[in-house]
Amino acid sequence: MKRENGVEGEKRSFISWLNNVFLFYYAKWVLVGLIAVAVILFITLEGGGRKIKYDFQMGIIVSGGISWDSTEQLRGLVEKAAGDVNGDGEVQIDVQIVNLGDIEQAEANQYKVMVLMSQHEYTLYILDEEMSRHYSDLEYFDDLRNYGFTPDEKIPYRIDVNDAAVIRDIAAPYHFYACLFDWAAIGKGKQERTDAALRVISALLDDRTVDVPVLVPAP
Repeated sequence: MKRENGVEGEKRSFISWLNNVFLFYYAKWVLVGLIAVAVILFITLEGGGRKIKYDFQMGIIVSGGISWDSTEQLRGLVEKAAGDVNGDGEVQIDVQIVNLGDIEQAEANQYKVMVLMSQHEYTLYILDEEMSRHYSDLEYFDDLRNYGFTPDEKIPYRIDVNDAAVIRDIAAPYHFYACLFDWAAIGKGKQERTDAALRVISALLDDRTVDVPVLVPAP
């Protein structure tokens, strides 16, 4: 009986520790870790179970939903501008779309953004007004003036690309900005990935459409 009481006591101690210590202090971080691993596995294996050697990777973060199909023209521009970065004779790009306006998936999507922004392969982000302002305030991105661009006057970490034809093709009710995450500048990424991001930004700026006034001949 002594042994049984001891076992029951150990069980009660474990349950007490689980409820009062683990669930209170550690459970959230375990969940964060599991979600992060799941996101990384999804990004790595989404190409039909085969690991793709991407030339260029970027994120589109918005406070609402946009469809994958609506980004087809954008992806085409990115593929052409980035080019064969890894020199394997193919051009493969990875574009991750995260909707932070989805209330049901809000926490999971926030963790997905955290995972994306912790990976040095992702050097370019397209964000809407709200998201670009939020992450720029946190100084996540690089000052685009240091790369020869003329960014937003008040927020130099973002540059307006909303007038690019490929962005207009998305037909979303958001104002889009491009932001650079230069991992190479802090010794954690490859310079060729930063260079590819700069080429994509330049291509977006070159793709901007300007309304030309129609001149009516004088009678």
